[in-house]
Amino acid sequence: MKKQQTVRGIPHWGKFKDAVRDMRTAVGVLLENEMPQHAQSMDYLAETIERGMKFYVPDVRNIISGKDLHPPFDGKEYVPFRLPYPITILLSTTHINNQADGIDTKGATRIKIPDAPEKIDTHKISILVQKQEEGEDLDIRCASVLYAPHLKVWACQPAFCKFSFKPEDIGAHRAMGYGLDWNPDPHTVNFIEYLVDHGNSQEEIGDILSDYQDDFMSMATLCNLLEINDCKQVPVNVPPKLAKKHAKKGETANYDYKVLSIGGEVWDSPYLGGGNGGGGGAKRSHMRRGQSVRTRTGRRCGLIQRMLMEAKRDLWRKTIDLKVEMTQNDW
Repeated sequence: MKKQQTVRGIPHWGKFKDAVRDMRTAVGVLLENEMPQHAQSMDYLAETIERGMKFYVPDVRNIISGKDLHPPFDGKEYVPFRLPYPITILLSTTHINNQADGIDTKGATRIKIPDAPEKIDTHKISILVQKQEEGEDLDIRCASVLYAPHLKVWACQPAFCKFSFKPEDIGAHRAMGYGLDWNPDPHTVNFIEYLVDHGNSQEEIGDILSDYQDDFMSMATLCNLLEINDCKQVPVNVPPKLAKKHAKKGETANYDYKVLSIGGEVWDSPYLGGGNGGGGGAKRSHMRRGQSVRTRTGRRCGLIQRMLMEAKRDLWRKTIDLKVEMTQNDW
């Protein structure tokens, strides 16, 4: 009998825990600056991370090409994505853009780090919320927490955006099958008013909103992967001894999370290249080979590997494209 593969990557409980810690620190700073509404919103987001079902998908933006990430189309309208859980917390690798001199506070993903690459690898936590009862609005609310390596802190905007699949809401992102706007909850409205009061133009606020496109792509990738026939959710639990240690300190939050297993292989770590072009020392991951898979709707998907050489770093990296062969009934 073939031995079941276990999770072998570096555990990520600490990233969820550190993000919550930094957000709770931000709550104190907001209260000191007499911003109680922002503080309340930040505290709510931290609590949502604690109680939501957590996932980790490495290199999530490099698995499926953007053009294949739109939701299914039934001939009249797009069918909304369904989150695996009403509160889904997705940790993934991403990058931030290294731009103008100084730190650009007008966008969470646009900063400047001297003597650093144009794009800097980091981690992001997408907080995704969806009502899933019959007859409920299936729009997905999203907040985002990004690790800023130049500050060594997790940063979050106390606001929700909204991914809508209603035909009347799909505008600029029609090609992707969704609408993107700020969620009209009181805390988000208060955040937008704060931006306006502090001199941000509508264009600048729109730039901040556009940063959530990255979260949509990550969410859509997770939903598509979960539709693959042999996709399984593999739990990664905090060791009992560590959990007891946290409990003694009064830390009762659950930071267990899940990774995906597809084709019997656990997707638990990003690809790491060898020291001289992919030789010894490279860690094998879910990106190691092409696969042919079938979704639960009968759609055939081919996972095709492609290797790229990064000459400056002299490292190999792999990416995967998901090429989808559709029947006419799929769209």
